[in-house]
Amino acid sequence: MGKGVVKPNGDKIKRLRMAKLLTQEECATKADCSKRTIEKLEAGHPATFPTIRAIARVLEVEASAIMASPLSASPERGGDMEAKDLVLDTGSPPAEAVPRGLAAVTNAADIEITINCEFDKFTSEQQEQLLAAIKRLLETTHEIRVIKKRRGSVKLTIRLTPDEAEKLQWAIKAERLAQFGVTDARITATHTTAASTDTPSAPGDAPPARPGDSSPDPQATPREAQAVASLIDLGVELVEKKQYHDALACMNRVIELDPHDAGGWSGKAAALLAIHRLHDEGSSRDQHLTQALRCARRANELSTSDPATWANLGIILFEHGSHSEALVSIDHALGIDRDNQFAWFNKGVMLYRLGKHEAAIAALEVAMKLGHSEAAFAISEARARKWKPRQW
Repeated sequence: MGKGVVKPNGDKIKRLRMAKLLTQEECATKADCSKRTIEKLEAGHPATFPTIRAIARVLEVEASAIMASPLSASPERGGDMEAKDLVLDTGSPPAEAVPRGLAAVTNAADIEITINCEFDKFTSEQQEQLLAAIKRLLETTHEIRVIKKRRGSVKLTIRLTPDEAEKLQWAIKAERLAQFGVTDARITATHTTAASTDTPSAPGDAPPARPGDSSPDPQATPREAQAVASLIDLGVELVEKKQYHDALACMNRVIELDPHDAGGWSGKAAALLAIHRLHDEGSSRDQHLTQALRCARRANELSTSDPATWANLGIILFEHGSHSEALVSIDHALGIDRDNQFAWFNKGVMLYRLGKHEAAIAALEVAMKLGHSEAAFAISEARARKWKPRQW
């Protein structure tokens, strides 16, 4: 790595950017760099320190907060594929038979990873780099070690906690380990240990769940909350990569973990809206839009003070044909945050599509003053009555 060049923490940069509701292009504009630079940073490619510092200013953090330790080059991909199966362990206890009178507690899961690489070219150094990347991605301190190798297509089986295995599976679908040639993952087994069912409860402890109890906890546990946040990030990433059905499955899992998280419902609405646009006219297409609207309303109910949920609801209402209600929803978003450039831009889109060109241009001018990267072009085209607003 050259002088003055550092390794960015791509995942953290992406999380911070999305937390500020910035697209890659908008982040690039604020940092005075290209969208391609943001893409490369989020993919973990080395960058100069001034670039890192500029991005840190946009994200309102110290430069050191989005830097990672240097890594050597990722493995190269090559021609004809052969096989290597690796079974890895993180030190999780082995599966045991559960004695009568004890409850089975799932505490480990095996996940099989497929790697697009030639057997004889998959070096020990590349293997260690991949394992290190998995540890960083999972933010785990577990020791991951290889316990079995054999020829086949290159496959790694890793024993993790169930939460970690699920997070890794979705991360691989979102291509977060693509630079290592990882192409697929599936959970192949879960393992259980025994826990007593008649341990006396301490005063104030909640009673154990009974078979048939299905009411969700009013709040997710800290561990569930962390899993939910990670899955929401991955779901958003899958939408950006146009893997809409995977994104939908990911957001459904978020809702399963915490049905009171607005981000899960909002993400599901976005995935359903995207799937709706993929279909030709028909009942299936209409069904996806109706479901998207239902999810957007639920997200809004759970987070009425969040301008993003109001803006997202407005977009889907407009797509649904409820134009007046859509504009009311966008105005709610602006009532909460008058400096929300995305809400102003989307209001301009709606007004222009309704033929209210002057009002649309006024909204777009506000968006431009607030820094929206597409607003200047939109204004120019709208004044010439040539604007064709992109889909939301």
